[in-house]
Amino acid sequence: MNKKIRCVYFDVYDTLASAYSLVAEDIARFGKNIDEFNEFIGPIAKQADHGEISFTDYQKKYSEFFGKDLNYLPLHLLPRFKPIAETHALVRLLDCAEIPTGIISDVSPNALRQTISSGAVPYVNFFSIIESNKHGKRKTQGLLDEASKIAHERLGISADELLLIDDSQSNVDAAKELGWNAALFNPNHPRTSIAEILANYDLF
Repeated sequence: MNKKIRCVYFDVYDTLASAYSLVAEDIARFGKNIDEFNEFIGPIAKQADHGEISFTDYQKKYSEFFGKDLNYLPLHLLPRFKPIAETHALVRLLDCAEIPTGIISDVSPNALRQTISSGAVPYVNFFSIIESNKHGKRKTQGLLDEASKIAHERLGISADELLLIDDSQSNVDAAKELGWNAALFNPNHPRTSIAEILANYDLF
């Protein structure tokens, strides 16, 4: 029998809010290559996640890759994120069951606030919202340690009672190394992912 999960942390992008479809649409529309996009945007995304550049700067670089100016693709990025219904439903179920939920995200300044405002993140009372740009480190570089401390200090919950749901294998591996439970979420198959999580972890 799996240990009872007492708190669940959710990643945001491609776990609660779909970014994949947004990028895929632009790649197809402008005839670009996804590998070239990832090579170009990867280092810039890391800078944004650490708070080294603003989300506006990130958007400018995003637009630059597609040969467009900021008035063409821009802050249209955030409103274009779509809520992933299956994870939203799980968040609401956990909230109804009074199981604490939190957000932990590698994200640039102001982007998460705007994503929440757009409706791509569920409106529930998350006990903790942890952003990489405010701590100057990503999940694999110590941000998960911060989340462990917060859960212990605020809720008295230990690492083996925490569950991370994230679309990144490196983040899942990092959480497991800290003694967390961690589930890899597939944004292309959200229903299957949630069904596996419900089958594999003692949530309710």
